[in-house]
Amino acid sequence: MTPMICETRIRRLEEYGEWSRHSGEEFLFVIEGQLLLHSEMYTPVELNEGESIYFDSEIGHAYLLGEGECCRFLSVCRP
Repeated sequence: MTPMICETRIRRLEEYGEWSRHSGEEFLFVIEGQLLLHSEMYTPVELNEGESIYFDSEIGHAYLLGEGECCRFLSVCRP
């Protein structure tokens, strides 16, 4: 497992670049702010402080900022 504390300030998918994708699964927990998790296959998911999600990380995904100036989140990847 690979845990990472991440931040995003990106608001538009066009600014994100290529989709993130890697083998395995990913657990994501929002520490501060609001995150919009976009994926190639599903409707974007809004996650607020204290909320989490678990997903197949082989599907292209992108982390965007919802409201506020910055979103901090814990991402734990499992190959």
